[in-house]
Amino acid sequence: MPGSDPHARIARKLRSIEATKVDLLEHVAAVHRAVQSGSERDIARSLAQVAGTVYLLGAQIGIMPQDIDRMMHEWLARVLPKLELEPDTADFFARYIQSKR
Repeated sequence: MPGSDPHARIARKLRSIEATKVDLLEHVAAVHRAVQSGSERDIARSLAQVAGTVYLLGAQIGIMPQDIDRMMHEWLARVLPKLELEPDTADFFARYIQSKR
């Protein structure tokens, strides 16, 4: 907003970031509840809310979605070999990571 107080803009931005962080924590809690309920639809919805909120928070603090994606794929590439996954699951993730490079 032209002519608005820069301190007020900073305060609004900080409040927005804090609200998004609270939303992220609420969505993580929803994942826990959804897993307990056993509803695949609820689990998928709450995981999507976590992922979407991560992108929103990143944008608010200047991190582009493609940077988040790249770092997530790097992390998955490091972590997946350490997990005891079924061969089909491991192959799926390996193909997924390769397709994103």
